[in-house]
Amino acid sequence: MNNEKEFAQADFIALIDPLPKKVVLKDVGVFYVRVMSIDERDDYELSVYDKGKSTFGKVRTGLLVRTVCDSKGQRLFDDSTTETFGKIASPALIEKLFIVARKINWFSEKDIQELEKNSESDLQDVSS
Repeated sequence: MNNEKEFAQADFIALIDPLPKKVVLKDVGVFYVRVMSIDERDDYELSVYDKGKSTFGKVRTGLLVRTVCDSKGQRLFDDSTTETFGKIASPALIEKLFIVARKINWFSEKDIQELEKNSESDLQDVSS
């Protein structure tokens, strides 16, 4: 007996969880974090390290402006707010939400280290 199932497009789409993850932070409130599309993830990765332009420090805030959303999955921030977001949000809040966003978007710790390494080496190239 063959247990392999051939997936059709509808089967594949049904596997994607469109609902954002609810994150409750004690003494802060309720946040929602969503999964990015493949195109959004590619755009995010390119934004962190793009053709020699330094983006050091935008690994966390860049991911969060793309994934923090309302309860229906609608983004709360657009890409242009990355800089502002990083200046107003507390490091503790950013880190807690970042951990959730990283996990549900399938970024391994190695992926993040590579993005940070690329942006750090880019910064060193600019300052040399």
